[in-house]
Amino acid sequence: MLLSQLQELGNFEVAEIKEAESTWQAWMTEQPTSTKLQQLEEAEKQISFALNLLAEHVTTKKPFLAPQPQIAEADFLAVLGDKANIIELAEKIKLLEQKRLDFGSNNLRLQAAINSLKPWISLDAPAELIRDSKRTKILLGSVSELLAADFVQDAAEIGAYLERIGEAKTENYYFIIFHRQMEEALQAIMKNYNFSKFSLQQETGTVAELTNKLGAEIAQNLQEQAAMQEEITAYTASISDLQVVFDGLQLELAKERAAVKGLYSAETFVLYGWVPEPAAEQLVQILHEKTKNIYLELSDPDEGENYPVAMHNNWFVKPYEMVTDLYSTPAPGIIDPNPPMAPFHFIFFGMMMGDFCYGVIMSVLSYVVLKRTRPKEGTMKKLLTMMFYGGFSTAFWGILFGGYFGDAGAKIFGLKPLLLDPLTQPIPMLALCFGLGLIHIFTSMAVKSYLQIKDGDLMSAVTDQGSWYLIVIGLLCLAVPAISPTAPPVIATIGKYMALFGVAWLIIFKGRATKNIIGRFFGGVLGLYDITAYMSDLLSYSRLFALGLATGVIGMVINSIAMMVSGGLGWIITILVLLGGHIFNIAINLLGAFVHASRLQYIEFYGRFFESGGFSFAPLKKDTKYYDVI
Repeated sequence: MLLSQLQELGNFEVAEIKEAESTWQAWMTEQPTSTKLQQLEEAEKQISFALNLLAEHVTTKKPFLAPQPQIAEADFLAVLGDKANIIELAEKIKLLEQKRLDFGSNNLRLQAAINSLKPWISLDAPAELIRDSKRTKILLGSVSELLAADFVQDAAEIGAYLERIGEAKTENYYFIIFHRQMEEALQAIMKNYNFSKFSLQQETGTVAELTNKLGAEIAQNLQEQAAMQEEITAYTASISDLQVVFDGLQLELAKERAAVKGLYSAETFVLYGWVPEPAAEQLVQILHEKTKNIYLELSDPDEGENYPVAMHNNWFVKPYEMVTDLYSTPAPGIIDPNPPMAPFHFIFFGMMMGDFCYGVIMSVLSYVVLKRTRPKEGTMKKLLTMMFYGGFSTAFWGILFGGYFGDAGAKIFGLKPLLLDPLTQPIPMLALCFGLGLIHIFTSMAVKSYLQIKDGDLMSAVTDQGSWYLIVIGLLCLAVPAISPTAPPVIATIGKYMALFGVAWLIIFKGRATKNIIGRFFGGVLGLYDITAYMSDLLSYSRLFALGLATGVIGMVINSIAMMVSGGLGWIITILVLLGGHIFNIAINLLGAFVHASRLQYIEFYGRFFESGGFSFAPLKKDTKYYDVI
């Protein structure tokens, strides 16, 4: 009852009770039985086998982008009421398949026997007559065609009688009669020529009769197999019931696996686990309302305890949790990295795609797939939603850069970039990329400063991060006159003093952990070497320019190739080239944009403050494979 309520709520993760934390170990001495868990797992295997087998016999195809079907809870429970019979059906299907496979294996054995008899088909003596006598022995066997003549000659020289019965591939097959006194000599000859013996000792009838008998057995087995195949195919009508029972078993298994983590006495049991803080009060209230004789105790995690990580983000940030999931689960207690990361991933992805038409296509297709398939909360839904958002960013940057199917918009409609053309204005484009990169780096430094202040280390936040703000901003101000000669000289002057103050601040306080003054000084000086890391990180943002340029140039090349064959029937080729080329361009650059936008987060952003080592919150919930229970 309690586990069912927890599964219905879907916000409580049942955990193992640690001995150090348990005050009930002394009297909660009964062990939960695993018999039911084993029975459920075995039933799940039977159902899974039956479903996988029946899927091979389904003639109707599932509609393209079909959503997971829904089933009313009353109907779901009604099917589960017949669970025992449906599990029995699954066992019957498995048994039928095993018998069908056995017939197949038997046919392979019979066919192998027929193949071994083929070279002897002209041997018309019944097998029961091919027996040794008091003075003579009979042998059947084969020898290589290349050695056959010498073998026959050597065997004949000692007095053996040989008759060639047939041949196959590179072997000659012989019927041999010899006196028992010759056996030792003949055995030596056979060994010398690698003679391979063949026996009909256990058989009766001629070889032709034996072959026909085995062929009849194969035919009978094939009939049996066909009948079983038909019976299995007929059971495809029960697929939906099997799927419902499989989902029901999944729900029961989840509860049973949670149950074995508890402690038990004759009358009571104890569960330990985690609930997100925002849902804690609701959990307590509902369980008190639904369950009698229950005691609940809420407490915060102990200091240093590694508890599960649950992220709670708004509609925009949530899809970008997938980017962090692909990297690592953050350690508990640190800031959720997704809110500061998501806007940058959104911007960088769009910059690297940078085509209005591509963005529209991406958003429309992602929206259609989301609506048609109705994916559950998880990686697929996050990915599709992220592609939907990424389409808007791509379209936005496409307008700014003048990308409309490459240069098609400019050539056909005269559409011009609202901001700049990356192909003809590379320096301003690089400046834009580096500017956004600097904001990205500064944001990661701000997050690091926040975490240091949160941990009570204000000095590190001010000295380690603040000094670099002064140095980097000061150096940029110094560079302003070189970029813009008309800029007021005071900007460079301010920049010089900012940079010098930042350097002095860093030298004085970087080595503050060292008591020796000289060591502290040189520690600060060596800290200046980090400027190379900042410059290296900043240069990484040139990939925004490179990939954005690649998308546009490939689009232009596709358009140029397509127009080379235009006119007459060539228009058909033109259309095919345009369709195939731009689909390829979208696909290859979409992959590249996602990978490199994520890489900028992992290295340049998360590298400054992210701490891994956590594990994701995995609550007991209703998680079904085939049906959505409504």
